[in-house]
Amino acid sequence: MTKDERVDCFPPKLPGCKHFFLKLGKTGTVLYQPRVLFEAEHNLYDLRSGYREVFTGLYALELIPGLDEALWTPDMVDRLASGAVVQGPEGAPQFRIPRLLEEESYLERMETKFLKYLVRHGGVEILSNVALNVFSRFNERREDFGERCTGTAKYALRKELDRAWDLFERKLEQVKERGLRHPELFEDRSDLHRIIERIANLFLDDDLESALPVSGPQRYPTGRNETEFHLAYLEEEARRQVQDLKRQYYEKARAIESYRIHLRLAEIEIVKRGLLWTPGDPV
Repeated sequence: MTKDERVDCFPPKLPGCKHFFLKLGKTGTVLYQPRVLFEAEHNLYDLRSGYREVFTGLYALELIPGLDEALWTPDMVDRLASGAVVQGPEGAPQFRIPRLLEEESYLERMETKFLKYLVRHGGVEILSNVALNVFSRFNERREDFGERCTGTAKYALRKELDRAWDLFERKLEQVKERGLRHPELFEDRSDLHRIIERIANLFLDDDLESALPVSGPQRYPTGRNETEFHLAYLEEEARRQVQDLKRQYYEKARAIESYRIHLRLAEIEIVKRGLLWTPGDPV
């Protein structure tokens, strides 16, 4: 014991202060040491992510001076389960009472500090995918969130592929019309339709897992002429564009990171306040 504290058989009588005890199953004479206790209800909402959660937290905090600007750091604060706190002491209690508790309006000052602490350090951490503007929901597992990101990426990829196909379809129609006007350019007209169908099928593949490196230009074995060269390079251009889009959305689907949602003062309501007496070693 120091000059900054005293030991008594009873807890101090402070205005508006309730006393709570940490349940640890002690017997015999127990020396209790105080911490500040607050229970707060949080109605958390984040506009950007749309995340909403209502929860209650029970907090035990180390004693700090009430007359300065000092705040707790997270290592000075414990979150407790509601069943860990009881309203009566265990064993034959003695109470170590720091002089800090005798400061005027100590608990009121601690409550003000606690609200500042929650605004600075409180809140929740969720998952985000900024590239797709997707955020995890309440209690959503990382695997489920990852699957949802993949689904969102595939949906966006599908729209991109459809837009790209619209442009290629116009180019192919021009080549097709020329081929129909000049059938002598193809030994077999079915070659023309086969190549166009092959290019069209490229835009139907929205499998993100198949975003593999692109091979070199495909060579056609017969009848090389300007029209066939045009088709060959259109096919290569389509293949590369499709693969680039698939790689782009493959990477977006996996761009998952943490997103911190901080509490705002209006989202906090203190529902319980007092001192928590923590059993130390028997004396």
